[in-house]
Parts: sequence; structure tokens; C-alpha cells
Amino acid sequence: MRVADVIDVTSKMNADGSFVWQPPPGAWEILRLGYMASGAKVSTSSGAWQGLAIDYLDRTELENYWREHIDPLLADARPYLGKSLRYLVTDSWELGGVNWTRTFREEFRARRGYDLLPYLPIVTGRLLEDRETSNRFLNDLRRTVGDLVIANHYQVFAELAARSGLQIHPESGGPHGAPLDALETLGVSGFPQMEFWARSPTHRVKDEERFFVKQGSSAAHTYGKILVGAEGMTTIGPQWEENIWNNLKPTFDQALCEGLNRLIWHTFTSSPEEAGLPGQEYFAGTHLNPNVTWWKQARGFLGYINRSQFLMQQGVPVSDVLVYYGDQVPNFVRNKGADPAQVLPGYDYDVIDEHALAHRTSAKDGRIVLPEGTAYQVLVLPDRPGISMAALTAVQRLVAGGAAVIGPKPQRTTGLGDDRAVRAIADQVWGRVHTGQSTRAMLESLGIKPDFDGPVQMDYIHRRTGDAEIYFVRNSRPEPLYAEITLRVKGKAPELWHAESGRIETALLYDATADGRTKMPVWLEPNGSVFIVFRKPASARVVQISRNGASLSVEDEVRLTPGELVTRAGGHYEAKTDAGKTVAVDVPATAPLEPLEGPWTVRFAPGWGAPAQVTFDALRSWSEHPEPGIRFFSGTAHYAKKIEIPPALLQKGRELWLDLGDVREIAEVWLNGKPLGLAWKEPFEVELSAAARTGSNDLEIEVTNLWPNRLIGDQQLPPEKRLTSTNITKFTASSPLLPSGLLGPVGLRTAYRVKLAW
Repeated sequence: MRVADVIDVTSKMNADGSFVWQPPPGAWEILRLGYMASGAKVSTSSGAWQGLAIDYLDRTELENYWREHIDPLLADARPYLGKSLRYLVTDSWELGGVNWTRTFREEFRARRGYDLLPYLPIVTGRLLEDRETSNRFLNDLRRTVGDLVIANHYQVFAELAARSGLQIHPESGGPHGAPLDALETLGVSGFPQMEFWARSPTHRVKDEERFFVKQGSSAAHTYGKILVGAEGMTTIGPQWEENIWNNLKPTFDQALCEGLNRLIWHTFTSSPEEAGLPGQEYFAGTHLNPNVTWWKQARGFLGYINRSQFLMQQGVPVSDVLVYYGDQVPNFVRNKGADPAQVLPGYDYDVIDEHALAHRTSAKDGRIVLPEGTAYQVLVLPDRPGISMAALTAVQRLVAGGAAVIGPKPQRTTGLGDDRAVRAIADQVWGRVHTGQSTRAMLESLGIKPDFDGPVQMDYIHRRTGDAEIYFVRNSRPEPLYAEITLRVKGKAPELWHAESGRIETALLYDATADGRTKMPVWLEPNGSVFIVFRKPASARVVQISRNGASLSVEDEVRLTPGELVTRAGGHYEAKTDAGKTVAVDVPATAPLEPLEGPWTVRFAPGWGAPAQVTFDALRSWSEHPEPGIRFFSGTAHYAKKIEIPPALLQKGRELWLDLGDVREIAEVWLNGKPLGLAWKEPFEVELSAAARTGSNDLEIEVTNLWPNRLIGDQQLPPEKRLTSTNITKFTASSPLLPSGLLGPVGLRTAYRVKLAW
């Protein structure tokens, strides 16, 4: 019998519309055991795996499951425990709602201090006393459910794993609808894990539907965890269609700016050899395994990910604003752009839950600080009339210690508690709490300048170690960007750390601002990004530079090295130093792109339907070629030609670059047999200087596309003649082909290195 059934047969309505419920004999026993007949099953499953779900509110249920199923597995894995096997994980909450267990009445009384039985008609949609009373009871009910999910499931999960020397990182904070206090639930893990989704034209198109990383990073930052994990690059719709440079990299970069520093790739599918190529795949996720066409070139993007994550794991986060999100259940943090305190752009924030606020914060030197050294300038409270006693007591303690707090004066508790006690504390404290003021205005009144100033198409994140400030900045648009940015660092010299290559470049063009920050120009390629690291004291530098009497622009990218200016844009340059000296230099006009004319010899990987070797008189997409074997080819093709390099291009003081134009999707370049690296993102170019010689040179370029074209071509063939094998049935004979290969134009570019002594 359901709760509603018990109430319906024992309730009546008074003349004023209120309900009276007299629990019948045995009603509690019916309610206590009713959960056993719920029949709740795991929601995201298939076939025989659609079994009953564990009761997340009952510790005994998880312990029984563990003893029967997990302990035998861990016994077999004993040699690996704490070594190669370090964590246990469960997927995101995909169970739906839960609100009952056999001991719920006792648990509720112990946690809330009163008996829920007289209030149960509210669960069925009835009002008892008035709407406010009913809502406050529901807050207590839902809060109790959320507390039990933590105490009787995820905390137990962590304890049981610890017996074997393991930690956990379940996706315990949603993002699907769940009766959770997400931050507190994530806080019991070895590190929080959420998820984010790559771009898809049909599924989770908006950022607020794709990014759930800010919640995980807030949990990590407020609970003192170094790692911020996330399942990515999840998609539904694309199958082997996501390119790296215009989809995956900008998605990853956006997740970094939300706090990600450990990507858990979704999905690396185990596909047996007998399944063929591209083999069996999960219906969702960005496919990555040795069966993808670009596996041998994956080191470019994966190296970028690894270097980025290494830097993002250093030190502690720098955010100015700490947002308390209340004690209600469900309770979730949205994506960074939701900006609950309205501090973007320029400042960053974390969100904190009641437990961390009450137990992990203190006040020091006017700031809110955490045990790990993370500090915030302002605590922002939710715009609600109610607050829990635990949160209010924490606010009282922080204000007494001199911390800045902004928020409305509370009038009552959030549940059925002592409103008079809340008002008494609020009367004492709120004379020192800021009200009626925006968070940005308050930061400005405290003299806290923005941590980052730059154009709206840029995003950033900031971490701090004992001796370094680490900024990651990204261009969110697919066009090149020049910008002057200002960072809240004083007295240190910036370095540009390029995660795609590992190259570290000293930036000599920057200035100190009047308000004690550092101003500098940056040039970013389409969807480009760079780490700006401050480690060393500021030294002699150029503070301003112009070309032909005008400010620099996106076309005038310059690079300063000690004693040199490097640029592709000719003209008259004037540089002003920090000592007030002005120096000038003239850079010769560089020639436009010198196209590499003439035919290319192209060899295709054998066994995939293309001829072994053909000649392309001009570069074109494979998908436009009249030969079906080329039109539907997927894999790697080898382009080769001899190129003439005149002596003028190799003169001292010049750099020689190969510009590949448009590439679909990854290119690897050799000149005269010397490998010059991968080009996996825009601009697709490599420097040739180290391998180039005057006269004839042997140029080789390997280009790899994606799987769809071959899959589409196979749909035009009878099954026995098909070259591919997969369980994915998305592609048909009429599906559109993807542009593929070296599209160009390919040519040579030069840059000048001229002396600029100051």
C-alpha cells in the first residue's frame, strides 16, 4: 500500500479546507515496509542488466551487496589493490527519485528533532496548517533524504573501499535529477567527478546542458581535493565525426576554465579484433581507442591534455567569491556561466554547501579561508528569507572574524525549527553584513580589482602555488584574436607556457599598471589557448610597441626575445622600455604566402579501397574525387613532392614556415627525412628552418581523416564487399561525406628576426 493510500482512507477535510489525519492502527508498519514493493530498477541499462536498484538510504543494503558481489572481485584483484587499482567508481545518478526506507521515521526524528508521522499528508500534496508550514516540512523531509544518501550510501561506499586501500570517485552529484545535496555528496569522494559533453548539433546543444564541471570543481576546492574529474567528451549523435581542432579542443578548454584537471574519457571501448574496424562502439561518447583513424597521431592532442592537466593540478584555486547555495534538496551547481553572484567577467567564484561552510571555513585577515590555504574575499548568501541554524552560526563566526558577507537578513529557519533563535542571531550579526549591494560593487568597495580583464570572447582560470601564479586563458571563438589583457599580479614577469608543445617562452612585452596589476598583449589562434605563468621577478622589458605609428593588431603578432623582435609583418616598429627609452627598428616587408605549385604524389594506405598511388595535379578533398576508392577513403594518405627553396628564404635572421592551409583532420610533416611534428589544430603550420636547405627539398605530409566516408561508401556495396564492420548503423549510402585530406593552399611563409637592443 502506498503512503497516499493509507492517508486517503483515514483523512477528512474540515470546513476551512484543512485536512485532519488520524493514523490508523498498523499504518506505520504498512509505511515502513511499503518501500520493499517499490520495484525501482536501474534506469540506464540493457537486457538482463535491468535489475532492482539498491536502497540508497539503507546502509545494510549496500553492505550486503558489497559482501556478495564486490568482496569476491576485490579478493581476485588483491595483487593490484592500491597500485594499478586505486579507485572504485559508480556512474552518474540515474535512478530517479527516492524518499523512503524502512528506518526513515527513526532517521528523520534523529536528524530533525520531531516525528514526521503527523505531517505525512503533505507528501500527497495536501496543505497542513498553511503553505509555509507544509513547504518547511518538505524541506526537512528532502534534506533527510539527501543526508541519508550520503551517510548510508556514498560514505559507506568510501568506508568499504578504504578497507582494501582504495578510494572512490563516483559521479555522485548528478547531473540528472536526484534527491541530493550535490556538493556535500561529492565531498566524500577521493576526488569529485562530474561530466561534460562535446558539441552535437542535436543533443545538449546549449552550454547549460553540456557543462557540469563547475559543481565538481567547487566541491574539490571547498573540500580540499586536488583533482577535479569529469567524464568527457560525451556526445549523443556524432559517431567518429568530432574533429579535434574545432570541437574537442575548445570543449576541453572550456572545461578547464570551469576547473577540470582530470579528464576521464568517454568512451574508450574494448572492441575485439574479430569485430573488425572500426569495430563495436558504445552508442554515446567520443570514440577513442586504437581503432580510430587518428590513433597514431593522438599524441598531439593527448599531450596537450596531459600538460594542461598537470598545470591545473598545481597549488590552490584563486577565486574571489564564495557562494553559499543553501541547504535545500535537491541542490545543484550549474555551469560557470550561470554566475549566481553575477561577478563574471573578471572575477571567479566557487559554490559551497552547508556542511563545508560550517566545518571547513574560518576568517583570517578579512578573508574566508579553507584549511588548504584557498581564500575568498566575499561570502555571498542566497536571496531567501530562510537559513539553517548551522549556516547562520557559520556566518556569525565568519563575521566576528572580520570576513565580508553579503546577503539578506534571514527571518526564519529553512525547516520546522526555532525562528526566534534565527532572528536573535541575525539581529546581532546583520549590522556587519552587507545588504542591498551587488557583489561586484562590494568587491570594488573593498579595493579588489578584477583578476582578469580582457575581451568578452576570452575566458580564464587562475591557480596559485607557493611561488607562482598560473593563468590559463582561451579564445572561445573560431577566429584569431589579439587582445590586451590585465592580470592581478604585481612585480613578476610573465612566461607563456604552450601546452601543445611544452615550449616555455619568456614574455618581454608587458607593463605594470597603476593599480598594481600586469598588462600584456596576447595573440591567440582560432580556439587558441595559452598558460601565463608568473614565477620570477619582473626585469627589463618593453612596455609598449607600435607598428607604423599605430597600435598592434591581430595581423601584427610580434614575439620578443632578448635582443630580438620576431614578426611576419614588415614595417617600422617603435618600442618603449620600462626605463623610458624608445628604440626603433625597421622590418623588411615579408612576401605573401608563396604557394607550392605543381603536382603531388599521393599514396593511400593499402586495404581500404583506394589505389596505391595517384597524382593530384591540384589539392582537393578526397570526398570530391571521381575515383570511388578515394572518395570514400578513411585513414592515412602520404603526400610527397619536391620543393625549391631559394637562398633568400634561408638567410640569417629569417624563419621559414610551411603553411598547410585547411587540413582534414591531422597532418604530420617531414622535410628531407627529418620529422617536423604534428599539425592537429589551426593554424596548420610547422617551422621548416631546422631541416630546410637551399635548392631541392623532399617534402612529405601524412594526412589522416575520419571514419564516416568509408562507412558511407560501404553502404553502397553488398555486405560481402564491405571493408568496415561495426554495430553503429547511423550512416547510410546517402549520408553526406566529410571533407578530407590536404585541402590547402599549401605554401611557404617567412618571419623576420631583427635585432632590438634596449
